[in-house]
Amino acid sequence: MLVSDISVIDNNFPLTIIGTGPASLTLALKLDEKKIPCLLLEAGGFGKRDEADRFVSNSETQDFYKGYEGGRQSYLGLLHEQRIRDFGGTSNLWTGLSRPLEEYIFDKWPIKKNDLQIYFKEAAKILELESNFKNDVYLSDYIKQVEYEYSRFKDYDLERTKSKPVRFSEKYKERILKSKYIHLAINSSVLQVIGEDAICTKLLIKNNGVKKYISVKKLIIGCGGYENARLLLWSQKNSKTNFLQDLPIGNYFNVHPVWKAATGIARMDLLDKFFVKDIKNPMYSGTYILSPTESFLKQKNIDNIIVRIFKYDHHQSYMEILREILCVAPEYGHKIAALAKKKITCSHLFLNTVCEQEPLKENKITLSKNEFDNFGIPRIHMEFKLQNSVRKTMTTFLEEVGKFFISNDLGRIKIEDWLYDYKKDFSKHGQADNGCHHIGSTRMGEDANTSVVDRNLKVHNTENLFIAGSSVFTTGGAANPTLTICQLSLRLANHIAKIV
Repeated sequence: MLVSDISVIDNNFPLTIIGTGPASLTLALKLDEKKIPCLLLEAGGFGKRDEADRFVSNSETQDFYKGYEGGRQSYLGLLHEQRIRDFGGTSNLWTGLSRPLEEYIFDKWPIKKNDLQIYFKEAAKILELESNFKNDVYLSDYIKQVEYEYSRFKDYDLERTKSKPVRFSEKYKERILKSKYIHLAINSSVLQVIGEDAICTKLLIKNNGVKKYISVKKLIIGCGGYENARLLLWSQKNSKTNFLQDLPIGNYFNVHPVWKAATGIARMDLLDKFFVKDIKNPMYSGTYILSPTESFLKQKNIDNIIVRIFKYDHHQSYMEILREILCVAPEYGHKIAALAKKKITCSHLFLNTVCEQEPLKENKITLSKNEFDNFGIPRIHMEFKLQNSVRKTMTTFLEEVGKFFISNDLGRIKIEDWLYDYKKDFSKHGQADNGCHHIGSTRMGEDANTSVVDRNLKVHNTENLFIAGSSVFTTGGAANPTLTICQLSLRLANHIAKIV
């Protein structure tokens, strides 16, 4: 049910949840099934979609997401454009592409894949996924084509879509509003979490322009990959007790770097014999998604990576012939292109990479010292640096893909020259992009010196404070995080049900 005025609430709910993105709503829906009452707090309201199916949020509300990145704004992009501060959270914006994390990704986690796998079918139902991701095809001992079908726009091939973007705000709004166990308060911004030593006691909230303190019994923070850390850092800074002290909040922040890393040519008739088409859409005739096998990762000592191969429909012309020469014999190709006075690149194909990188303590979210939002709370300041291990991961696997193309007479690929220029700061290369998957800022672990939450997502050294969402990921893998987020929320809901 909808709570219009939070000032009338004497919060006797056994559970309070901050945020209404996929993590929080998955949690609330599960608690609703278990008939456990909860108060659900959303800083925004109910946004809307325009005629082009784009989500339109309140600009004033979105302003709170603004933040600054230490010299790397061109890579991370505008933070307030990567998250939605309205009911449904960033599910109003996302493009699908759900996939489970590989088993070996959990080597550094305090839980294993089996701890989440029992929630796969339930999470798949929430996300409207097909319940089978077992069709990965091993092309060699080192390369596999992963099942990762998706639909971003309405005119994609929806019949074969395994992971379309489910809008939580649209699918679950009525259920939330009709629930007698879930009490939703919109336009309710949490300004501070207040605690006494090991116990979270109350929240400072601004609801419809009025500040109010409400008590909490058990609290779950599910505000997103970087807002979770921001709220905890501000609460830590303002605590007059030992509440949240000495925890590495904000450290080990991570994202999925994305690059257009290679181009190529191919025998189009043979590609479809080797690769199963992933999508059909108005722009590209097909997309193939490759990933290294576990043995290749360990043999080469690289991180996880996904390579998307996009190919264009085309007609052979002198321009295409020049492109082929540029791929196969670059020196001669450049000479011919110069004679033709054309700026031509090898481009029947282009290959995008989505990479994992090792979490670094120094990659972190902090509070700005001189930029504040309209509530007077410091905006986010990010420090993020890409490691050369990312460069190694990309070149190593792309070279293996190139060998596969040659050995099977599929064509040729050309890796971008800047990837091999170790004197150049590749992290600021113009092709770099951000996967918008903000993870790790309140990571999970057994050691309070290197993590913020334990295996049950309870904040270390507290009794009643939990974190939900991608910020708890210990490592990132290369897959999109939403499926894992939902699995973690279902697991947390079962744990909460045992202790309320």
